[in-house]
Amino acid sequence: MRWGAAAPLTRGDSVALALLYMAQSPDRQERDRMAALHAYAAKDSMAIVGTTFTHAFRAKNKLGGLVLDSARFIVGPSGTASLVR
Repeated sequence: MRWGAAAPLTRGDSVALALLYMAQSPDRQERDRMAALHAYAAKDSMAIVGTTFTHAFRAKNKLGGLVLDSARFIVGPSGTASLVR
């Protein structure tokens, strides 16, 4: 249906997204990685590391009805895109 405006993704933003994902894991290694990410973000949290876009679209649900949904995409410096829900 529509794409949102491009917004810069800072190092601090990307670390916050990663921490949200990792916080859901009970794995000790994930918690250790979280500590390392905190140190990484502290270096320069305002450095631009990518661009984010929001895309709104219509999709069929499990019952076959059309619903409005949206997804957030992150495009890195190399041009690769990742989906973030």
